Amino acid sequence: MIRAGKLDRRIGILRRVVTHNALNEEIETWTVLATHDAEAITAMSGSREFAALYKVYAEMGILFLLRYGADVTVLDKVSYGGRTFDILGVIDKDLHHVELYLVCKEVVG
Repeated sequence: MIRAGKLDRRIGILRRVVTHNALNEEIETWTVLATHDAEAITAMSGSREFAALYKVYAEMGILFLLRYGADVTVLDKVSYGGRTFDILGVIDKDLHHVELYLVCKEVVG
């Protein structure tokens, strides 16, 4: 069970939306699907969870822990602190539908 005090960061889940302009060209934008309270876990935190997942996701830069129930996929992105992150993996911790890990790396450029 997640203690509410640990979820001290606010993240946005971004979803890709494609529209068409007057010339019928595709225009891609990212829209905020939902916002969630989350815990941001980095290598600097010395977390066992981060170390274990880093073995699988070597390019991971940050791990977000939030309550289960978010409709999140690897096709979405995370917005946090004015930065954008690609989602490398979505993990239902212990398969109990209580905690959800978002394994992410920062989008550069």
